[in-house]
Amino acid sequence: MLKKFLTSAMSGIALLMATGCAHVGAATAELPTQSFVQIYRSTNVILCAESEDNKPPECTSNIRGPIRSTASGVLVKNWRNNSFLFTAGHFCESFEMSPSDVPPWAAPFPVAEVKFEDTFTIIDIDGNEHSGVVLNYDMSIDACFMSSDIISKRPVEISPRGAEPTEEVWNLAAPLGVYYTGTVPTFRGYYAGIGGPNGGGVYTDLPVAPGSSGSMILIEISGKYYLTGLVHSVDTRLPEIAYGVTHSQLIEFYDISWKMYTDSLPRLVVIPSAF
Repeated sequence: MLKKFLTSAMSGIALLMATGCAHVGAATAELPTQSFVQIYRSTNVILCAESEDNKPPECTSNIRGPIRSTASGVLVKNWRNNSFLFTAGHFCESFEMSPSDVPPWAAPFPVAEVKFEDTFTIIDIDGNEHSGVVLNYDMSIDACFMSSDIISKRPVEISPRGAEPTEEVWNLAAPLGVYYTGTVPTFRGYYAGIGGPNGGGVYTDLPVAPGSSGSMILIEISGKYYLTGLVHSVDTRLPEIAYGVTHSQLIEFYDISWKMYTDSLPRLVVIPSAF
């Protein structure tokens, strides 16, 4: 519904507003900046009248222009001719709108159907653009799994373990859309434990803002950085506290999403010889 969309959009912005001091420390190993991506979403709203005499219905698009948003993401796999990445679930969530919620000025006819057309554009560390496709999202943990044409960059490995309370974590993100080709804003914070929305992780001292959604949370193990979670929101009462997908949630979501993807691929059928 339109009202639901507007409310959700404003709530999402509020949840991701943050101020405060960033802890920018020196990493002791090479951070996986090559796996960072910025993602743009453009959504066209299409309004259609009832069809008459078996003719295609009259439609008009873009109520005052397309809906645009941006998020951060992380490359986790290159396979065959595709790349696969994580971002935030609310960034990928499908829009809904009832015809009764469409304002009279939006279309020159009574609206019978509302449709949405999404375009996702993924920008890699070198500024190259790639087309993106949503494969799966889970709003219960606020995570999304996407694919794109091949991104010739090194994916980050998912951590063999989750962060421990008080352990140092790193966040590579584009808060407020701040990102430059070849340069990723990098922040240091701490993992506090479980307790966020959706049973998620709690992180302190990370300057999360709109555009940080879906950004990677990293920990260091034996001189190497691994992906242990994703940022999805911030506590507006205390902006120094951010929330995100935990390691266990990430592992389970990845396993489910990857199986859904591979199960959808065409199967090779071997035809037995006639001889």
